[in-house]
Amino acid sequence: MLRAILFTACFVFSSTSFASISALANRLDTIDMPHIRLDFKEYVAALPNAKQRVVKQRALRQLLDAVKTYKTNLNDCEKLQITQLKNAVERQLEVLALVEKFGKPNYQTGFFNLKEGQQWYAFWRKAWLQESISTEQLKVIAERELSGALTYLNSHSKVSPRYVDYQDATTIVKRFNDIEKTLSRTLEREFGLSLNAVNAVTVSQSTMARDFPAPGYYNPALGRFYYHSNNQTFDLNSAVWLYLHEASPGHHFQSQLALQNKCDPVVPSLIFSEGWAAYVESTAAQLSAITQPGEANYIWQWQALRAMRVLIDIGIHQQGWSDQQAFAYWQSRLPHTEPHIVKREINRIRNWPVQVITYVYGKHRVLQTLQRLRKQHQITLTQAHKMLLQNQIIFNERSPL
Repeated sequence: MLRAILFTACFVFSSTSFASISALANRLDTIDMPHIRLDFKEYVAALPNAKQRVVKQRALRQLLDAVKTYKTNLNDCEKLQITQLKNAVERQLEVLALVEKFGKPNYQTGFFNLKEGQQWYAFWRKAWLQESISTEQLKVIAERELSGALTYLNSHSKVSPRYVDYQDATTIVKRFNDIEKTLSRTLEREFGLSLNAVNAVTVSQSTMARDFPAPGYYNPALGRFYYHSNNQTFDLNSAVWLYLHEASPGHHFQSQLALQNKCDPVVPSLIFSEGWAAYVESTAAQLSAITQPGEANYIWQWQALRAMRVLIDIGIHQQGWSDQQAFAYWQSRLPHTEPHIVKREINRIRNWPVQVITYVYGKHRVLQTLQRLRKQHQITLTQAHKMLLQNQIIFNERSPL
């Protein structure tokens, strides 16, 4: 999980041709609309009052006009940046229109019981996923992910966890260091770039409260990822999955390379960061990172868990499921999930609506992008990995470059 610090990250623009686009992006910042947040209640609280809304709507409309009438002789990079900026301004205008029409929503634990809850749920999906996509489409993607995971898990023997004391940092960090040593030999073969392409990552035990609902997170400002546990133990089977996601070639590797990209996004891509990190977990075997059967099982278990969270998010926020209904549905599809994990994820979905969808939908979009690049440029998967990492803004483009 890439912490919310990414969402307000500043990007440095170097080229003269990009200065004007940078100025437009700075204008959006000065309008001071709230950035997307994990907690929807906090986001609503940060929305402007009626008097402020009128001023901000006027400023946003003027900015949108400037973006739409920006010069036409743009290069490929500038076209993507302008499109990104236009979409960002339109989303801010959309939320102000919703508040103007319906008032600020009194969100508690779900969208379903709100008077205009489905309009707000659709907006929040669009804000997180950065495009409109129906819940039916999301269900199809989630069911495909779930089916693939269950096919693997049902054909392999169940593996016991390899628990160590959560305070045994020496053993835990050593396992992460061993994974890093393996990747130093294999990463360039699969991704076209070596670990030396970025600064080294550091690993630390979590500083979050015990009930923090994620097993790890990454802080790009420090170049550090944190492992987390909700109890007194840590499962070593999770180490490969966690390192690939939070460190390399996941969040750390991707975000460090983003700073080197010649064409920077004007708005951070929320689904690319989590989608990329979820995708690279599936490359563990190719990277020779797996040394124990339980490590592969753990990766597939999390693919199943993430897919299930998408279905639960839709069930709670669109269909009005109670916690008991959500729990029963989860157990009917993934009966071996520990009850405390199911409860933890249901609470997360209520407090952080839609965020869990970014992993599954983002991975789906990463796969689409890699397939497009391979077909368009007649290149290998390794070359497509490298191209996407070095030009991350192309993730936002659907048509050929």
